[in-house]
Amino acid sequence: MLGAVEFDIGDLRHVSCPFAEILPCARDVGQSAGEGQSQGPPVPGPFVARALRLGKGGTAGGCGMRGAILALGGALILGGCGGAVAPDPAPGTALTLSRALMERAPEGGPGCPAEVQIRPASFGTVMRAVELRPARIDPKTGKELEPAVYEERPFSAVVDPGEVKYFETLCREQATPELVANLQRALKARGLYRGAITRRLDAGTRAAIRAYQAPRGLPSDEISRRALMEMGLLVWED
Repeated sequence: MLGAVEFDIGDLRHVSCPFAEILPCARDVGQSAGEGQSQGPPVPGPFVARALRLGKGGTAGGCGMRGAILALGGALILGGCGGAVAPDPAPGTALTLSRALMERAPEGGPGCPAEVQIRPASFGTVMRAVELRPARIDPKTGKELEPAVYEERPFSAVVDPGEVKYFETLCREQATPELVANLQRALKARGLYRGAITRRLDAGTRAAIRAYQAPRGLPSDEISRRALMEMGLLVWED
């Protein structure tokens, strides 16, 4: 019998819990399969699990394999593996949001367009001719009597405009307090937001949005529809 169970559920990724902490009848199941079987190595780290007492009369005894399976499902539904969410990927490992970037502002979509500076503009020094004294012209003949005098002077200028792309974000009326609250909870579950559930897109929430999106190829604190889909807060669209 295995000592731990590991799942891969969407963006929550590897949620691991020791069998003994989820299932009060796990030991009985192991004994029924055969005495002396290896229990497997324990899973390190703290786990918060609720023991589900299934079986006759609400006791753990006699739950058998069926009770073990039901208890396992119940533990997952009730959040029995609280605090076991794996950290989000390191920068550059899962650029899923970069796929939603567009060269032009989207039109006619379900959301509203937003722009993001993918590569910042760079500035440099250029030399430009500055007229110190204009040419002297003969008013009668129109001939140039003396040429203009110029001097080269340095100026700061944009030498690279950078790169700007576009993506779909929420329109103002779509960012309802309920949706923002769910977004804050999703960011909190990933360890990116530590504030209160304010139901507002405040500075702390925007910082957490950037912390989620930037490693995935979208360095913006405007929440993208694609990110909301990844977190299960919007219906997935191809």
